[in-house]
Amino acid sequence: MKRTQLVLVLIFTIATMVSASIAVQGDLFVKTTALPGESYTGTVQIANQGTRNERVQISQADYLYDDAGNNYFNPPGTDVRSNASWITFEKDVVVVPPEKSVKVPYTVRVPADSSRTGIYWSIVFIEAITDSLLNPELKEDEVAALSINYRYGVQIATQIGETGTPALTFRDIHIDKEQEVKTITFSIENTGQTLATGDLYALVYSKTGAFLGRFEGRRVSTLPGTSIRRSVSFPDLESGSYRIQLLADIGQDKIFGVLVSPTF
Repeated sequence: MKRTQLVLVLIFTIATMVSASIAVQGDLFVKTTALPGESYTGTVQIANQGTRNERVQISQADYLYDDAGNNYFNPPGTDVRSNASWITFEKDVVVVPPEKSVKVPYTVRVPADSSRTGIYWSIVFIEAITDSLLNPELKEDEVAALSINYRYGVQIATQIGETGTPALTFRDIHIDKEQEVKTITFSIENTGQTLATGDLYALVYSKTGAFLGRFEGRRVSTLPGTSIRRSVSFPDLESGSYRIQLLADIGQDKIFGVLVSPTF
């Protein structure tokens, strides 16, 4: 049993070392605005920071996530707002030489259907698959060890012109009275048709309406049909009852929020 455990550790170490040599250079979320019937192009740049040739496979999936921390990678074209079928890569397998980078072009053809509104997206996986044909110096057991690799995910999103309406819903609000720092935790669901990105903060008032301060939370970024979990802490508040506005400002005079009346 000890020998088996050692082999597993070595295999994991080898796979981690080699797969870590592949990196995607550039943004992992790429949004482009286009009109129905238009086409546009882009590239995914893949770098090999290692000393061996890397065969890299490119594949697609739909992608959703929720406030419980779950990620859902569905077959391409499954989700309502998938643009996977619009995207064509020039190649689905490329070889990246050591200490070099390769740009892989793709084309996005937006359907001419004018009824589409808002944003559509999918995810592209970049995965290194090294084999003995590219690196004959590797032993067979090392090649087998490299069959499981770390994947990069690049989201490619298409915003249909200026269409779509933003909407955020605050729910599942939890007031934490047990922690040393007073905190309100909550979920934000994107019930609109566009990407919602912006500042999250809380405005605190006394029971009599006196303004007591603004407290910042972590920025919001969520796609339609997805949700995230966020919190705002209030380290300077004394124990007592308050009226608090939880607000997400996504720009262009669009602010969403909820009023809560916690007692800490």
